[in-house]
Amino acid sequence: MTGPDPYVLAGTAGSLFALHFAATRRPQRAVLILPPFAEELNKSRRMLSLAARALQSAGIEVLLIDLFGTGDSGGDFGDATLAVWRDDLRRGAAWLAARGVARLDVLAVRGGALLLEDLAPPPGVDHGRVVLWQPVTSGRLLIAQFLRLRVAEGMSSSDRRVRRMHARCFNPRAGSKSRATRSATILFTGWKASPIP
Repeated sequence: MTGPDPYVLAGTAGSLFALHFAATRRPQRAVLILPPFAEELNKSRRMLSLAARALQSAGIEVLLIDLFGTGDSGGDFGDATLAVWRDDLRRGAAWLAARGVARLDVLAVRGGALLLEDLAPPPGVDHGRVVLWQPVTSGRLLIAQFLRLRVAEGMSSSDRRVRRMHARCFNPRAGSKSRATRSATILFTGWKASPIP
């Protein structure tokens, strides 16, 4: 086994850092990993690398991309959009296709499952399996989870701004959690996110 080999791919909004786990022989299959979101990506990097190595040892190519604004890729997390991330993944799939793979499988981890929409293999590459690893099926629930982590963090430090944000985001009388999240950039667990459109 070799690698992983680092690559920089051209993304829609900026450069994309990728780790490629190359098969030792001509690849027939490849797995594109759709990474989890924010801090969950940082916490799962080792497990994703171990999974990629196991696939590589079975003769399957693996590509793990840091999406725009995450990890070692270009851009700021707050400038990323789902559309940009989905296009980044299509570019990763095209990169694998250019290496001659005949079948593309997808491993979507947690929030990565939210990026599956419209992801199809490039022309000439067969659809493979889609594996969901503890998938998150609602973006709103995922954001609410991270906001709750931020609120808990703020409560331990008696941060009044965080408590006010919590009141705006989760006030049942407001009728919607989205009012505050649509109007301002939010910082949660160290990540700055753009407003929800």
